[in-house]
Amino acid sequence: MIPSRQAAGDLALAAAVILVAVVVWIATADLPPPRYEPVGSAALPRGISAIMALLGALLAARTLIGAEAPATAAGERVGMRAVVRLLVLCGLTLAYVAAMDGRLVGFRPATIAYLFLATLALAGITLRRVVTAFAFAALLAVGLHALFTHFFYIDLP
Repeated sequence: MIPSRQAAGDLALAAAVILVAVVVWIATADLPPPRYEPVGSAALPRGISAIMALLGALLAARTLIGAEAPATAAGERVGMRAVVRLLVLCGLTLAYVAAMDGRLVGFRPATIAYLFLATLALAGITLRRVVTAFAFAALLAVGLHALFTHFFYIDLP
């Protein structure tokens, strides 16, 4: 059986995600063991790589068993709109990292702005989504800041 273009793309994406997860896992082997913090510097990237590998495996399994991808709202076809959203997200991510790397803004305000704009880029703009996206972004940014600084003992900008 020859896979459809969608299935082949899903399998290629799954393989790429799993490959990146393996590379991150291997790259963290050189990180030093923890001295003062409870979990060490390798815990977060290794946890993220494990989640990435799991999600890649789930995508591959769903594709191989022939499960249909969920339909988009109003039958929206994947095409130019998806490419534009991807480019917007890539630009937002680069701006987010550059703003914090250049010490232009701290973690919480940068994360609030990034999550707010990324959510609107993915979901679209309505009054309800604006309010919900801002509340989501603010709560997540404050929660992540607390998690990183109080549990992982990571200094954030």
